[in-house]
Amino acid sequence: MVSRCWRIQSAFLFFFFAVSQVAVGQQHMWGELYSYMLPQQVVVGGSEVYLRMPNAVLGFDMVSHRLTRYYKGHRLSSSVPTTIATSPDGSILLVGYQDGALDIVDDQYTHTLLDAQQLTSTPHQAAITSLALNGHSLFALQNGWVLEFDLARDCVVGQQRITDGSTDCRPLQLLTYQQTLLATT
Repeated sequence: MVSRCWRIQSAFLFFFFAVSQVAVGQQHMWGELYSYMLPQQVVVGGSEVYLRMPNAVLGFDMVSHRLTRYYKGHRLSSSVPTTIATSPDGSILLVGYQDGALDIVDDQYTHTLLDAQQLTSTPHQAAITSLALNGHSLFALQNGWVLEFDLARDCVVGQQRITDGSTDCRPLQLLTYQQTLLATT
């Protein structure tokens, strides 16, 4: 599995390097494509590969070879994505932002969950730093708090501060495995 993922990431990054080199000679395209030379995160779901860039997300369908740009003003609600995740089949893209906003993007529409900014006692604009999807539950990491969203009911169902009993731990990454939420510290 690791080698397949590595091949996909390598091919995808090579593709974007080639596209960026073509854009160097075309001044009007350079401004649009510049940030795509700086991939910060890669996620794969089904035949979809998504790259998070400093101010946008790029999607590539490996079957149809369709390339889709997502940015503020085109399917995204904010301009600085800090983390992305996808459903196992790649049909849903989840985007967390520096200002605490959270988008759910599918083929039809973008839904913005604004509750993440107002739920915890953390600063109003705390960044979403990690996302994990487990069935109908979406988990978001925001300033040390794990927020749980029920996507079927479209609401927040819980929040929890990760602690070892005496001091707060600082979770860095969320992931799910067989219906279990895991957090790295």
